[in-house]
Amino acid sequence: MINSKDEYEGDENILIGIKDNDEWKTAFLRLVCDIWSNKNINGKDVYEMDFKEIRELFINRYNYTPPSNLRITLTEYKGQKSYKRNLEEKKVNGWYEVLKDNNSENAYFSTVQMMVPPKPENDEDLAAAVTDYMAAGKAYPFTIA
Repeated sequence: MINSKDEYEGDENILIGIKDNDEWKTAFLRLVCDIWSNKNINGKDVYEMDFKEIRELFINRYNYTPPSNLRITLTEYKGQKSYKRNLEEKKVNGWYEVLKDNNSENAYFSTVQMMVPPKPENDEDLAAAVTDYMAAGKAYPFTIA
């Protein structure tokens, strides 16, 4: 069990982080389903929305508030491959053909832009600074802080 007394002020609560990650997955998959039905949501093409509009979409339509430091934009898959359900003897994930291609210009990808924190002024603080950065939940893009 996690002992909250061991946490520093400013550290991310791991249990809340796990819950928030699950909420993100649910909201994103709801968005995917809506886009598959019609890429115009609220009268606007989602691929033309900036990160502020995407944030408002998640809040207002999917009841999910992205972390304040996360700027989400969406891009459309440009490749020709699509989902193929496989019910043969050898089970293969239906997305395998789409996702296995990671070298062509039409490969499926997600882009995450991470801001690098400033280097501490004192070299003796480097190890502590990296550890505190990780503990604050900033070493990955989906954090509650």
